[in-house]
Amino acid sequence: MEREVLSFIVSLFPPIVWAWFYVFMKKGRKWLVPFKAIGSAFIRGIVAGGIAVAVQLALVKISSGMKGGLFELFFSSPENLLTNIPVLVFTSALSSYFAALVDAKLLDYFLKSEITKRKNVTKSMHGVQMGIFLGFGFGAVKNIFFITQMIPRYSVQETIFFVCVSGLSYTFFASVLGYFLSLAKFHKLYQKQFFQNAFRSAFLLCGLLQINYFLFGQVFYFTVWVLIVGLGILFKYLIARRDFESKLIERGEVTPPLFYEKREIITFLVNENLSFYEMKQLAFCPNCFIIKEEGWHTCPYCGTKL
Repeated sequence: MEREVLSFIVSLFPPIVWAWFYVFMKKGRKWLVPFKAIGSAFIRGIVAGGIAVAVQLALVKISSGMKGGLFELFFSSPENLLTNIPVLVFTSALSSYFAALVDAKLLDYFLKSEITKRKNVTKSMHGVQMGIFLGFGFGAVKNIFFITQMIPRYSVQETIFFVCVSGLSYTFFASVLGYFLSLAKFHKLYQKQFFQNAFRSAFLLCGLLQINYFLFGQVFYFTVWVLIVGLGILFKYLIARRDFESKLIERGEVTPPLFYEKREIITFLVNENLSFYEMKQLAFCPNCFIIKEEGWHTCPYCGTKL
């Protein structure tokens, strides 16, 4: 029992560090969403995590009979299954698909209802902040489930390593979800596309985490490091958008965020109600909203004089 408690307490540190860095440090603190909204998002995350665990336990119970039939049909023992790489990958991917679908649906539903109903969510940073705490609550509940499953099979060090990555992953995944859901709230024209981007990103990322869980400690142990690299990219992605939006609010000099799309830029500009003159001053083409480069006198995309 002591090992389980230790693993859970340590797993809380990475999400707390990410929440502090994004919400309370530097620019994030100035544009902080009300604590009532953060608290509500955290509680909703706990509820969503509880539902996800209940569904996953039900799926495990149902699939146990199916796996038994699979063993009898193709293999003499579960150990033989683990030595067959193609079957191992297939069964892991199939299990991960259902688990990721449940997680993504719950995260999307609870965060969307929370963001859309709150009038004080007026910046994408607000949506990301609420996503952080919803993912924090969700990940805490999921990690309790992970720990009970992993402690009997793996060492304490391996369990702590995985649940730390897992807890941080859910806060990052929900952060990306909150980013797109907030953009959908700000621009009705692109609302459908942003909603789709939100769910797809959550589903793909949750799927990556679930595959790591099913293959952890086996021949695909390196997939955890693939997930860590992915989290590093998400970190840069979210921080770039936080800095871009904060500079835009302050009418400072802006640079394009990492992997940006034109509709993202349009949504930011529309949400800030920038005038034609302000857009020109902030290095945007006021006609097609492309970020202009130094030395441009005419926009090469729409021909507007800059």
